[in-house]
Amino acid sequence: MGLTVVPVSSGNTLRQILLLQDFRPQGLACTPSFALHIGESMREQGLDPRGVGLRYGLFGAEPWTDAMRLQLEALWGIVAVDFYGLSEIIGPGVAVECAAARRGLHIAEDHFLPEVIDPASGEPRPAGAEGELVLTCLTKQALPMIRYRTGDVTALDPEPCRCGRTSIRMARIKGRSDDMLVIKGVNVYPSQLEAALLTVSDLAPHYQLVVDRSHGFPIISVHVEPTPERVSAWGGFDSRRPEVAALAAAGGRAPAGAPGPQPRSGHRPAQDHPAQRGEGGAGRGKESTMSQRVTEAELLARIERGERVESAEEMTEAYRDNLVHLMTMQADSELAGGYGYVPWIMKAPGVDEKHVVAQIVKDEHRHASVMYGLLADLGVDVDAHVGPTTRPSPCASTPPRTSGPPASPPTSA
Repeated sequence: MGLTVVPVSSGNTLRQILLLQDFRPQGLACTPSFALHIGESMREQGLDPRGVGLRYGLFGAEPWTDAMRLQLEALWGIVAVDFYGLSEIIGPGVAVECAAARRGLHIAEDHFLPEVIDPASGEPRPAGAEGELVLTCLTKQALPMIRYRTGDVTALDPEPCRCGRTSIRMARIKGRSDDMLVIKGVNVYPSQLEAALLTVSDLAPHYQLVVDRSHGFPIISVHVEPTPERVSAWGGFDSRRPEVAALAAAGGRAPAGAPGPQPRSGHRPAQDHPAQRGEGGAGRGKESTMSQRVTEAELLARIERGERVESAEEMTEAYRDNLVHLMTMQADSELAGGYGYVPWIMKAPGVDEKHVVAQIVKDEHRHASVMYGLLADLGVDVDAHVGPTTRPSPCASTPPRTSGPPASPPTSA
């Protein structure tokens, strides 16, 4: 098709912005919530998302509305279309909207046979009636799926589209026939969270999941309650007590409102809440002494006041360990990503394409070098962790540091 595709995965918003500015692509394919996040992050930095030259956006992997479509188009100055797929069938590519009409997603009927059934009875539903989408692979040879129940709720429209295509169209996904949640493009089942929560002895077996969709990004909050024994050991449940504040410091923001028991019911479905905000839930960690808990509460108070916490001496041991863990994963990911692209420099068909891939390698290693330098500031032995043969070389734009991995001669692509 004459397209140069730059696969950069998800996350690392600053890298996404850098690549958009450097390569000025015509299209962007990702989840709609992440596209919204990138654009808003650019505005926070004083950048205009419309200035990077995007013309169209392919968005999927999570439900989104026409209202979000308007937001994305106004933010980026693009034509936003929906696409649909699932890993069990083929991944993205089962269906996609046309740019001309955008009134339903055209299913690739030469490869997939679609049906809509009643989720409860399994009986077929007529054209235009909502139900669970069922797909049969017609041409797939490796693991073809026969009448596969997707769990996605939609409707089928057999009428020809005004764009000229006559393939059957499916309405945009309205939701799920089960209790699966899609959070930032990741499938999350409440049963998975429940299994994790039940391993924590200090928690009662009552919880509530609240999904906030009021800010573009779906955010899930896990509301839990401690066991009566734990509350008794605290001398009562008060959100101002240092022990409770320490839990919030370890695991995220405490939910607003008066504390109390979670609703009891036979099953505990996730709830969509238009105003509830917050991330995560109660902290999970080893038992600590009262003095350590007070220190954690003081650290949380500093963070909430917007104060900078930069040195390891200003952090509790648990906070530093968690920070080092997250930063190490990010740094290792950047380093591995850069080396993963190296073979593609030689495989790229032309000079321009080779330059694009080489630039990605450079950016990945630059980010890794910065992250490893910050880890060294926190007392991490980066040389022992990474090894002298795989250490990234700092870019010319990165100032030399007095700690962290020493510079090695830059490699030319």
